Amino acid sequence: TAFQFLAKDYFLFTHLINSQQSVIAPQIIYSQILGNALKKEKIGKAERDAVSAAIVRLRESLAPMPFIQIKSCRGTGYQLIISNPEEI
Repeated sequence: TAFQFLAKDYFLFTHLINSQQSVIAPQIIYSQILGNALKKEKIGKAERDAVSAAIVRLRESLAPMPFIQIKSCRGTGYQLIISNPEEI
């Protein structure tokens, strides 16, 4: 099965992989990965919605690989979890 990612989704995926399963804050995803300028230190609802939409798209793209999941860490960000495919 071939996987298709939008460029920003692919960049998000590689950033999550390179984070070595650390939690990535939504501010980082919004500014550094999605390439949007932050007007203030905290992000608002519109910015959170943009990050959530990117995460949803990426989760949909990764659905055929259930051993790769994106965990929502409430109040802190998102984390990529890679399980052993044989355990699923």
